[in-house]
Amino acid sequence: MAKSSTQAEPVDPRDLPEPQNTEEFHAQVAHLTTDDDVAERVGVSVATLKRWIKAGAIPEYDGVWTSSSIAHARIVGQLRKGGQPLEEIVKAAQDGRLALGGIDALFAVESKHYTLKQAARAAGMKLDIAEQIWLSLGMSVQKTDRVTDQDVEALKRVREILDAGVPLGAVLQVVRVAAKAFADIADAEARLVRMFVHEPLLQSGAKPDEISGAMSSMIGGVLPHISPLFEYMHSRFLQEYTEQVQIENVQGTSRTGEIGDGRLNVAICFVDIAGFTRYTEQAGVEKAFAQADQLRQHIETTLPDSARLIKLTGDGAMVVGSEPSDLVAWSVDLASQEDQPFKLRIGLDFGEALYRDGDYFGGAINMAARVLNRTDVDEVLATEQVKQNVKNRKALGLRFVSIGKVRLKGFDDVIELFRVEPRD
Repeated sequence: MAKSSTQAEPVDPRDLPEPQNTEEFHAQVAHLTTDDDVAERVGVSVATLKRWIKAGAIPEYDGVWTSSSIAHARIVGQLRKGGQPLEEIVKAAQDGRLALGGIDALFAVESKHYTLKQAARAAGMKLDIAEQIWLSLGMSVQKTDRVTDQDVEALKRVREILDAGVPLGAVLQVVRVAAKAFADIADAEARLVRMFVHEPLLQSGAKPDEISGAMSSMIGGVLPHISPLFEYMHSRFLQEYTEQVQIENVQGTSRTGEIGDGRLNVAICFVDIAGFTRYTEQAGVEKAFAQADQLRQHIETTLPDSARLIKLTGDGAMVVGSEPSDLVAWSVDLASQEDQPFKLRIGLDFGEALYRDGDYFGGAINMAARVLNRTDVDEVLATEQVKQNVKNRKALGLRFVSIGKVRLKGFDDVIELFRVEPRD
């Protein structure tokens, strides 16, 4: 396939003004890193860095800068910028609350830094394309002079995807969705390690080096399995949703705009736990969360194939479906169950929505949210558009009962709402 017109010819990194690192550099970089280098990375003076070392704020440093001691210095820098007293940071390091040990070395691959312009040249990509990819990854524009070898390799892979014929707009959306998902995953991993590993070790009275060793050992045993596990999940879900999209092409969601603009006709459903705020105040946040989590699990395990949980809303959820009949039947069944520990309110609409970055936007979403606000406990309310698009109401055992015309906040027109309930 011919190369995209948006791409430049690849350049050998060795021809750049700042050549890429060699393997020898990777092996020796720790010994070549100077105080000036680290001070620049941390954003402080060399004198400040030495003062931190002398005070004991960076216990990993023993005369040679390693990935762990550099990471520790960055953390100290962030704490100092936040106004944390140096003596408190030193005490935290002595107590084991900053027991990094060799953990950072498990992730770190030393690299000389490049500008984004140099990285784009190395990847064979125009600078404006590289800038869009960089921002889609969630990277700061202030960090375009801190691009690493790993970033260059990522840009090369994106270039190969573009060369394969995938439109830039599609690539940018996938990158944004993936970056957000992996940021959430990484945040969860770091916090769960703290909750279930670091804090119990601190409470047991373990020493900082023991804490570092235990955490390093655990993470070192986990990391080799993470990438294959993510690859498995991606492949499995990609197959599932590819099949569903093909079904939608025939009998489900219909495109309403130009090709590639992301406008679709979909059914939107908002689910809400009635009285959740009061329950949280009375029972406490942990019990309230357990209730919301139970709802999430129930939604995920009972949704029809034509629908998908898009996001949680704290005390509820937003679901989108390509087949209105399936989503309405599911909603009525969910609200009618008597063995669940909470009461639900459900609002539905059907109409045009704009798909962007894994989420949906537009009037239908706003309408469904406003309909939800008019529902009572254990009630499912839907618009006229939903009623018109559920053709098999009798076969599904459903009926639409008008509750009259109402004016919803944010909408000029008066609309008719219907309570959806079982025929019996």
